Amino acid sequence: YKPDQMGFYEATVEVPKNMYLPPLPVVEKIGQSEKLIFPTGRFSGVWSTIELEYARSLGVKIIETRRGCTFHNAGYIFRDFVNTLYDMRKEAQAKGDGVGSTLTKLLMNSCYGRFGLNTDREQIVFDNWRDTSLKFHSEIEYVKEGRPVSTYLMTKDVVLEKTFTNVAIPAWVTSHARIHMHKIMWKAKSEIYYTDTDSIFTTKKMETGNELGELKEEYRAKKAVFLLPKTYVVEGEDDFKKLAMKGFDKKKIGKFTYRDFYTALEGDLRNMQVVHDAKFAKFKTAAKKGNLTSMVGSQVKGIRSMYDKRVIIKTKDKWNTRPLHIKEGFAE
Repeated sequence: YKPDQMGFYEATVEVPKNMYLPPLPVVEKIGQSEKLIFPTGRFSGVWSTIELEYARSLGVKIIETRRGCTFHNAGYIFRDFVNTLYDMRKEAQAKGDGVGSTLTKLLMNSCYGRFGLNTDREQIVFDNWRDTSLKFHSEIEYVKEGRPVSTYLMTKDVVLEKTFTNVAIPAWVTSHARIHMHKIMWKAKSEIYYTDTDSIFTTKKMETGNELGELKEEYRAKKAVFLLPKTYVVEGEDDFKKLAMKGFDKKKIGKFTYRDFYTALEGDLRNMQVVHDAKFAKFKTAAKKGNLTSMVGSQVKGIRSMYDKRVIIKTKDKWNTRPLHIKEGFAE
């Protein structure tokens, strides 16, 4: 284990049970699905050297390190790219150019992730059982010259050989981002109510600025309910309201109120439903139905699950959470 080098290692760690904001992520089975959580307890995973050493500085014990991989440090390979685009974005914002501001932001945010693109893909091809190496996907029936005809869609495993990838690059960037966000959250501790990739909702006064990497105050609110990742309502003065529900039609969710979200927080999800209009099916869905112009009928969509990445604690009218604790290989 070479902590002073850029690398990634399989390791077993022990995070103190009383740590309110554990720093190391790990994928664990929660219920019927696997989720990324930040638990306490003893568990194993793969982490970068900077995350392992940062965790150690907070009191996490590194019990064991096993195989790993180190990389040559080529310096700040994105620095000029990001600084140039950030200057362009500030210039666009000063001119009131919303399109320019959005485009430069997307270019900055999308760059490093391309290096983590999965090159193993599945391609759908037309093939009437000529190639035995292909897997059956679906059958499409149509009429040709008055006679019914069938054609078959098959799946073919392909590798994107011309796509340059190096998963270590986005993994290293993401490690730095997690540490950066954790340092910010560490200052607020239990005064944090929600966090996303680059934002926090907190009642603690934080330092803000306009430079890259600094916190910027977006808005203030009087009350809020956070149900799930990217699912919340925030309300403030002068009828200010921000509502987010990932996976739902934005035009349909405007009817929901703070009271609806609070009722859902209490466990009653019946009101959190919308009806999605009928629409043309996406290609894969339509192909499986055997009709490329098939429609998906109107559907009732609602929230069906409660937050489970941390343990929710309610005492009288106050809410809090604690991290999941891993004991003998199971999260509790």
